[in-house]
Amino acid sequence: MSRKLFRKSVGFYEVEPMATSYSSPAANEQSYASNNIESSFQQRSPQMSDHTAVRSSPGSNSKIVNFHEKREEDKVKKQKYLTAKYGQHQMMLIRKRLAVEDWIYEELRKLYNCQSDSEDHSCPLDLEEVLNYDTDNEKRNYVLESLTDCNMPQHEVQSFVEELLRRSKTL
Repeated sequence: MSRKLFRKSVGFYEVEPMATSYSSPAANEQSYASNNIESSFQQRSPQMSDHTAVRSSPGSNSKIVNFHEKREEDKVKKQKYLTAKYGQHQMMLIRKRLAVEDWIYEELRKLYNCQSDSEDHSCPLDLEEVLNYDTDNEKRNYVLESLTDCNMPQHEVQSFVEELLRRSKTL
């Protein structure tokens, strides 16, 4: 008689049902005795920390060790950051763009007379939007629309716009 009663195929694998074993009552008593020995060993053992527990299930001789960690403390300690490596050329482009964005931020602070670090301007100017326009006239119009509430003289605003257009061409 064959032990394989039926086979079921799952994807590329064929799965056979697991056979269950019958254990006699004498084996259960022996397993119960070994559990008591292990639990008394666990209570007396100075080597085992508070984070481990040894258990064995009835009817099996395998031991399972569970580690109970303090999850909240570990999450605070192990903060992971995703970093990426860029090539030399890509890093040069990122640095260029960052330099232009920093320049824009500082110039807008000057145009809006921000004195302290806590003060900030309310200008919605975005470098990405400037770069998305095709022609210089479209870019100029967008920047000027963004600077409508600026209180500085018009010649300073125009010089800022021209310098921004010049720097945006390098990106």
